[in-house]
Amino acid sequence: MAEPMSMREARSLAIASQGLSSTPDSTVLQTIDRLGLLQIDSVNVFERAHYMPLFSRLGTYDKHELDSLSGGFNPSLIEYWAHEASIIRTENLPLYKW
Repeated sequence: MAEPMSMREARSLAIASQGLSSTPDSTVLQTIDRLGLLQIDSVNVFERAHYMPLFSRLGTYDKHELDSLSGGFNPSLIEYWAHEASIIRTENLPLYKW
């Protein structure tokens, strides 16, 4: 049986699991690993939308890190339709082939 938790503990757990706590991830790849995927959106009034969740979790970061992880001949990240247009880990692609 699960142990009961207070609303404050539940909120803290939810915030930490989304990477919005006081101890942020240190890399783009760590953030995407924790989130599972990064949704791509074409809205670009201020900035392309898939760069903003990383900023909210990492602070100032080099956007080229994300771009380089998803480029080249052997990328770590790929674009895929995973319920929505997303960036996912290349190694996780078999998990989306249903």
